[in-house]
Amino acid sequence: MKRHDLQHVLRYVPDLIHHGGHRVARHREAARRIATALFWAAWVWAVLPLVTFVAWIAGAERAYLELFARAPLEDLAFILPRYAVIVLVIALVFVNWATLQRYWWRGRERRRRPADAPPPEVASRFGVDAAALARVCGARSIVVHHDESGLPRAFDERLR
Repeated sequence: MKRHDLQHVLRYVPDLIHHGGHRVARHREAARRIATALFWAAWVWAVLPLVTFVAWIAGAERAYLELFARAPLEDLAFILPRYAVIVLVIALVFVNWATLQRYWWRGRERRRRPADAPPPEVASRFGVDAAALARVCGARSIVVHHDESGLPRAFDERLR
């Protein structure tokens, strides 16, 4: 990625960075939460027919009729053990799956850490001094100063 491409991508970063220090008014926060709840409700309302169709294909209607609709309330003592068996089977499947995965992957690290970029390349990519970057690489804590476009421009070691 060329330097000007990175600057083009990072042009919008300052809008995404939360700088803190300001509080949102309660009525705005309440309106945001209500709007979020309404959009979630609309999403659920829009997706519910698809969920119903998939459940119908999977036979959930038949299971509902067998477990709930055809059984009178007097048969509750007979129905509850069925539910217990269903829950037990589901729990056993998940526990056995987790045990198998744990056994299969024990001692193996599947995630590979990507190679670090060389410090001179990082320094040239962001336009900072390579010596300053090398100095702060070993620091316990640093402060990064950004320009208006969100690119890092200076580093300071933070002493405790």
